[in-house]
Amino acid sequence: MTNQTNSNIPYPDYALAQYSAYQTLVSSNLYELPINIKKLIRSYGIHIQTYTDFAKDCHISIDNVIFMCASKDGCTMKRSDGSYLLLYNDSIKSKGRIRYTLAHELGHYILKHHSKNNKIKISRGNFLKNLDKLEYNKLEQEANYFAKRFLVPLPIVDKITNKLNFIDVPILVNIFGITQQPANYIINELSKRRNRVYSYKESYQLNRKFQNFIANHYNNKTCLSCQYDYEVSFNFCPSCGQNFFIIPDFTNTTLLKLLRTTNSMNYPTLNLDAEGRIKDLCPICQNETLYGNYCQICGIDIINKCTGIKASNGGIFTSSLPCSTPLKGDARYCTDCGANSTFLENGLLKNWTDAP
Repeated sequence: MTNQTNSNIPYPDYALAQYSAYQTLVSSNLYELPINIKKLIRSYGIHIQTYTDFAKDCHISIDNVIFMCASKDGCTMKRSDGSYLLLYNDSIKSKGRIRYTLAHELGHYILKHHSKNNKIKISRGNFLKNLDKLEYNKLEQEANYFAKRFLVPLPIVDKITNKLNFIDVPILVNIFGITQQPANYIINELSKRRNRVYSYKESYQLNRKFQNFIANHYNNKTCLSCQYDYEVSFNFCPSCGQNFFIIPDFTNTTLLKLLRTTNSMNYPTLNLDAEGRIKDLCPICQNETLYGNYCQICGIDIINKCTGIKASNGGIFTSSLPCSTPLKGDARYCTDCGANSTFLENGLLKNWTDAP
């Protein structure tokens, strides 16, 4: 006896939900993260109202609104004039959950669930009597998938992950304005995923859409030890050798201003030529003719590179094979492994705590 699938069972169209979510973003006039979802919803002519305001306008209680919507989160209704009203529960304290509800309800609208199914009202998270249960589950799963992909588009997650060399729950929460639960889901999804789940065209369109925002916000890290700004691809701060940092964005500008006000640092540097060699004079013997890796008069390193020498917290030095990473003129430490640079070892750069 063979198992047969029931062709009458309405299966969610996840591919359509994802495509619709990405195309909604691409066609919007929004270029920053987190997505300004209320602005986008209003651009479709959808009226947004809180449960509180709706209750006041109708002279009913919040509980009556919840009963009418059949949801503690929100619902979308098609009004008699053909326009849409989106209601959401503003008493919910989690902004991330409210954003998810708004994206979920937008998904119902974009996927045309009301018109396709000839329904006046669809709510989030509760079965409605005017919908077949299987049909309702299909609509809800599609709207959920739309919301996840809309709020956290995977091509953008991949782009930011590649820039930062990592991604974690706090970063997802801050960048995309979501709660920890969907952020954990995304992290788990990324760890299990072997291949992209979006097309090259989708990736190109979304990355182009948000490229300026990502470039302006996620190009640098700021060291929490010495407040030095360095490239996100570096593993260690080139100024102090630590790897405690924050990524400057709109969520921590106040912290950065406080750090830089209370800890004003000066970062001296040696000017290097295009090949990474000290320009002009040797800082030790004032030799004017510099070429190769060392000064021909005093033998000092004139190219800044990793020495492989590290100091532990106890002051004990350990040595390993140096990295091949080229270092800038102000780098006291290797940006790959955190070892001392030749400029620091040879006294051409002072320790960052001793720098003027």
